[in-house]
Amino acid sequence: MIYWITDQPQAMLANKDIQLLSATQAISCKVEEHALIVVAIKQPNEQLASWAQRQKQGTLLWLTPSWEDMSKTPAMISERVGVKNLVNLFDVLFHQKGLITLDRGEFEHDLEEFPVIKVVTDPLNTAADETCKMAYHIQKYTEMTMDEFETNALAIKKQHPSATIKFLIGKNIREDILLQFF
Repeated sequence: MIYWITDQPQAMLANKDIQLLSATQAISCKVEEHALIVVAIKQPNEQLASWAQRQKQGTLLWLTPSWEDMSKTPAMISERVGVKNLVNLFDVLFHQKGLITLDRGEFEHDLEEFPVIKVVTDPLNTAADETCKMAYHIQKYTEMTMDEFETNALAIKKQHPSATIKFLIGKNIREDILLQFF
């Protein structure tokens, strides 16, 4: 289950795998053991910050100015991309919807080990970040040959020589994406 905590849960469309909650609802909610929490609140309060820090599940904070200096922070999204698109991508990763080569629980484990994520669209044409420790290159499923896939993989590896790269093929994504973990 993905718990998406937002300022306007009534304005978003939930599905069976995404539960939308307000900050007030979240702090009184008992979260399932196998869950991912995405907090996207413009003005978070201390109660929500405290609740987020107590969670044992993968917890992502949409980067908000008042939470940037938290000493014990859960994972943070460091790049401004649309939260709706990102939650949909996390839904694909977390629930393994149409993904090839990702084990159950692997995404959550990587979130715990590398607490900062940067989302890169158009990864083949983006300069490398030398501080990246690990990345997921999620390639949109197309009718490409194995040689074309390997060429793309080698280009990504060359851009990130010090990072461990996990290559995934996604049937339910619209564009190639690189999730960099720090």
